[in-house]
Amino acid sequence: MATPQNAPWAILQNWITFYAGPLVTNNNAAKGWYTYQIQFDLPQCDNMGDLAINGTFWADNYVNGLLLNNNALNVSYACLPHCYSGTGTSFSAPAGSTFFKQGVNTLTFIVWNEGGDTNDNWTGLAVNATLSGTCGAVCVPPGYGILKVCKAAGPGVAFGTKFTFAYSSTVASGTLTVPAGPAPGGNCVLGPAVPAGTVMTVVETNSSGTGIPVAGIVINGYPGGPPYQKAIYVNINTGVAEFPISGVTEVTYTDNAPFGFLEICKQPYQPDQAPALVGNFTFTVSPGNSGPIVVPAGACSPAIQVPVGNMTIQENPQTGSTLVTCSANPPSQQVGACNLTTRSLTVNVAQGAISTQTIATFYNQATPNTGGGGSTSNNQ
Repeated sequence: MATPQNAPWAILQNWITFYAGPLVTNNNAAKGWYTYQIQFDLPQCDNMGDLAINGTFWADNYVNGLLLNNNALNVSYACLPHCYSGTGTSFSAPAGSTFFKQGVNTLTFIVWNEGGDTNDNWTGLAVNATLSGTCGAVCVPPGYGILKVCKAAGPGVAFGTKFTFAYSSTVASGTLTVPAGPAPGGNCVLGPAVPAGTVMTVVETNSSGTGIPVAGIVINGYPGGPPYQKAIYVNINTGVAEFPISGVTEVTYTDNAPFGFLEICKQPYQPDQAPALVGNFTFTVSPGNSGPIVVPAGACSPAIQVPVGNMTIQENPQTGSTLVTCSANPPSQQVGACNLTTRSLTVNVAQGAISTQTIATFYNQATPNTGGGGSTSNNQ
């Protein structure tokens, strides 16, 4: 309604009242309660925690109650005995409020009109407010579904490594960046909401660029193998998955860094030398600082799957034993000399199966026991 020129609240525009006609002729409002409401519809959401209402109101005479879905909102009534001038009165339903709900929401102002003035008895309400928020991570209108892309870090892939995915359909397209997380679920990022049944194509765009190939693609956690019965098309070599959207549709990519196999052996430097080399020896392998890998004297570890490239094997100090030398087989896979100071050897692990493994052998010598009593003599 237009603001009446002679009303005490003429400083503001767009007041509302219960009158149907021009306000200027209706200055004889009865004493009592006047209820004003506005409704707004929230779509189906996974989380209402980001929603908020913030605003300011003016009223003649004053607001006696302010409700969101019949829940009272906190508001200061410092404007009493009337609230129709100045900068107005602030109110809010802050983010995190549990008062919001999916579907129709109702915001209610209950205004008191004092009455008693036969010549100038106006009543009305003016509100300047904003409903804002992202409705959590997902806003899914009825009849829609949403894309969810997840990335699991397989062997050799560091947690947090970022991978880029392109999605496309007849109604939405774009890219998503997802940091790799622990298998099997990984970390996830939500894509667009689209009409249910929309065929979505997702491709991991940087798998070939990083040299980290896709090892698996799962649609909605399907446990079977191969796990593609819910998809229209899947190609691990190209990182492409094509499937219809229904509800929250989750596609999980798992990448494995190119890998090979490493074996660690512990041998006596001189097999027939006394005292004999005995006990268990402990190793770590870097990068990744994997271990402990325990190898008994005179034996080897099983083949260990590790990322392709240079790997450094370090032997932990062992009382009663001294590292004499170390070497790789095949010799062409050894990178640099055996480092006796750090008790380490760097080798290159080639991509392939166990048949192409690199073997790192550490040769130790038992330290003779020099303690105890007795004496020795040299006879010429």
